Order: sequence, then structure tokens, then C-alpha cells
Amino acid sequence: MICEYVCRLLNMMARRGYAQCRPRLDGRALETEAYIDFSSGYVRRALAELPKQGKRRPWKVYQNYLKDLLLMRFGRLNDGVMEFK
Repeated sequence: MICEYVCRLLNMMARRGYAQCRPRLDGRALETEAYIDFSSGYVRRALAELPKQGKRRPWKVYQNYLKDLLLMRFGRLNDGVMEFK
């Protein structure tokens, strides 16, 4: 799934003459939440050390194959967050 997305991205960049891209976080503060939603004590104690995710796309990881498949295969590449040069 990731390979398909990267190929889509690279093909689009080649068609439009872009040499690089990167996700850009705009000036608004990004609300974060824990990357995993477990209530185990060992996870709760380590939450400050674990990766974070945003509360909205594209910074949110759904951990749902069908949602991820639709977003990766058919989602917009130039979504207002990805910056191309």
C-alpha cells in the first residue's frame, strides 16, 4: 500500500516537474493524541515517550486497512499539506 502511494506521488511529481516534496504543518497549533489507544499501565506510563499523532487527517493514523487503502490509493496527493518544489 505504501509502495503504491509513493509510486503515485513520484509519477505525479515527474509529470509536473517537481524535484522534491515534504509535508508542511501550517501555523495553526496541531492537537495531538496518543498513537496507540491502550489502557495498560505500562503503555500509559510510557505515553510521553511514544510517538504522537494528530486528531485529523493527514496527521491521524487510523489503523484501519480499508480506510488506509482508500486514502493511499485514491486520496488527493496535493492535499494542501504536501509542499512541492
